[in-house]
Amino acid sequence: MSGDICPEEFAYAVGRYIYFRYLTREDALGDWHRWFNSPEVTRNLDRQRWINTPDDQVAYWEQLQRSRDRLAVAIVDRVSHKHIGIGSLSGIDVVNRRAEISLVIGSAEHRHGLHALEAVAIDRKSTRLNSSHTDISRMPSSA
Repeated sequence: MSGDICPEEFAYAVGRYIYFRYLTREDALGDWHRWFNSPEVTRNLDRQRWINTPDDQVAYWEQLQRSRDRLAVAIVDRVSHKHIGIGSLSGIDVVNRRAEISLVIGSAEHRHGLHALEAVAIDRKSTRLNSSHTDISRMPSSA
């Protein structure tokens, strides 16, 4: 899979270390499906009991393309343009300007540093949703 599927200029939001961009079929066929088979990534998720195949990931990506109640983005390293995680806003309530956030840094080399912290900061300050409240639940980090 090519690391530069979508140039940074098409990014949804840009930070110092990462940017958010739309998800692609190539993402689904790349490392994305592997992350959700990793016990370290899924230990706090309901998905840990189910094997995730490339076909399952493509089907989920196709479902996301049709969804109007969930916004999902690729989290991409700005230096390498490598897809390192997934960000999602769900439960989007435009009347009350609220949403629930889910961020998963699947790439082990990026999971415990500034990339993960910046993902939360970028999502929180994103102006495209004009959200005044985002619910963030923090899962314990790996030791």
